[in-house]
Amino acid sequence: MAESMKDYETELEASFKKIEEGDILLSVNGTNVTTMDALNGAVYNLDVGDTVEVVIYRSGKQYRVSLTVTEDKG
Repeated sequence: MAESMKDYETELEASFKKIEEGDILLSVNGTNVTTMDALNGAVYNLDVGDTVEVVIYRSGKQYRVSLTVTEDKG
């Protein structure tokens, strides 16, 4: 639980370090992604370690988030 406003901001920031189930992905690096083909095209040339800016829709609001591309270990 957050002890101060700074702690709260840190917890909030940490919650947006990943895409969560239920998030709706709106864009990747400025490219709207309304279909799977559009998403595939937007991420095709990304490499592990690249930083990507995404816009997601979560809980009734849009958020701009910077993420680092990681290797799929699944």
